[in-house]
Amino acid sequence: MIRTWKHLRAISLAIVLHNPRAFRGKRLGVVLTGGNVDLDRLPWLA
Repeated sequence: MIRTWKHLRAISLAIVLHNPRAFRGKRLGVVLTGGNVDLDRLPWLA
């Protein structure tokens, strides 16, 4: 089960890399971690 989840996290990045024209000229963020994210430490929210 854990091995499957590790691979599934990269799907969002694979979609972006496979379809670059769909995302060209847009601001995009792809979360590649399954861990906790501290929103107070994100650089664009400071």
